[in-house]
Amino acid sequence: VCGNCINSCPVKALKL
Repeated sequence: VCGNCINSCPVKALKL
């Protein structure tokens, strides 16, 4: 869903 979840998404989406 996100390119860089570490910077764009919550911690729960770290694997996306």
